[in-house]
Amino acid sequence: MKLVAVGTFSDAILAEMYAELLRRQGVPVMVQPVGAHLGGWAVGVASMHRLLVPEDYFDRANRILLEYLAGDEES
Repeated sequence: MKLVAVGTFSDAILAEMYAELLRRQGVPVMVQPVGAHLGGWAVGVASMHRLLVPEDYFDRANRILLEYLAGDEES
């Protein structure tokens, strides 16, 4: 199963929030830290994180995130 990135977020908390949104919609998702310190002691809550989903779920996950973000902008 090939995983693809559906979004990159500024910190782990935000990434986990969006990951939970996708999980509640039935989309399997993995949160992965990214950056220069990947795997090192400096990876933490404040580092960039991306959401990875199975390739077959990419379109669905992307639509869910875009609809959610569009709703936030209208508020």
